[in-house]
Amino acid sequence: MPALRSNSRTVLLAIILFVALIAAIVMIYDSASPGRSLLGGALLAVIVWTAAQIPVVQLIRETVTNRPRPRFLALRSQTVQLLAEIRRLNGIAEDEKRGFRDQRTAELEMEAIDTRMRELLAGIRDVAGVTSPEDQAEESEAPTSAEAP
Repeated sequence: MPALRSNSRTVLLAIILFVALIAAIVMIYDSASPGRSLLGGALLAVIVWTAAQIPVVQLIRETVTNRPRPRFLALRSQTVQLLAEIRRLNGIAEDEKRGFRDQRTAELEMEAIDTRMRELLAGIRDVAGVTSPEDQAEESEAPTSAEAP
């Protein structure tokens, strides 16, 4: 709860500072009488006091330390790469349909992209901690130490 009080206090101080700044600008702009310039000086004192009360360094530190950290960076990176390969595959297929690419070269490129996508998918499974169906089948077929002669 103290954090809530300090935040509401900071907001209140920021509002006072903003209002005092606007009033001081008006006073300085329209300083026809000496009383207004005296009032402008008093507003300047309020501005300086309010600015000194706002814990700017503490607010910056709290903002930096409390910001949400990105999670699953490796998983996100590989997913983005997989999506880029899918887009590339789609672009090559469209180019082949329209006749912009030779059919044989397009097929070779699409096969290379398919291989790369399978590698990325295996990498995504590793990063996510999920075994592939092929690995599960191999594990179930492998003899255990109790079954070995």
